[in-house]
Amino acid sequence: MFGGDPNFDINVGGAVHKMLNAFLDLSRVVPTYNLLQGGVFHSYRHANLQATSLIDHFVVSDSLIKEVQGIFIVILVTITD
Repeated sequence: MFGGDPNFDINVGGAVHKMLNAFLDLSRVVPTYNLLQGGVFHSYRHANLQATSLIDHFVVSDSLIKEVQGIFIVILVTITD
């Protein structure tokens, strides 16, 4: 299992998407984003642009994925004066 913030939106596609999928296949790991629950489906939000994306990724071995019951994104809100 590993995770990271490659600043890549999995829903966009393109060359990085193809390379990432090839790496996942060769490594026999699968992404967990299809197990997202709880109503929050983005890990980045730009308030001024009103834009969101899923850029943080966690993957597990293909033998471990069946043990994952769900993934939840927790949003931390900071209020400033």
